[in-house]
Amino acid sequence: QSSNMAVNLTMQRRGLPLGYLVAVGNQAQIDLARMGEALLADDRITALGLHIEGIGCLDGFQSLAARAQALRKPVVALKVGASPQAQAMRAPPPFCTALGSRASPTCPVSAKP
Repeated sequence: QSSNMAVNLTMQRRGLPLGYLVAVGNQAQIDLARMGEALLADDRITALGLHIEGIGCLDGFQSLAARAQALRKPVVALKVGASPQAQAMRAPPPFCTALGSRASPTCPVSAKP
């Protein structure tokens, strides 16, 4: 769904100034929090908009929120997939069952002992 949102945003005609449009897919190589923090580091970025299908690293996401607050850059988040129907269709990522729900291979914050 996030890729579809990305395509729709690039085709809008309202003149919304987008600095970047990034989709992290299933977060196999980089998670939403690490990508968000990298985007916040760019001085040209004044706000962060997120379409969230899942949070693989809760600690990393909390760090992203704290960083955005420290930089005084607002975050607008649309969390999808919370309905019972969406949950029934969702398979947990492999790292959740192997490492626990708060850890992922791309989550250095929660992976610490």
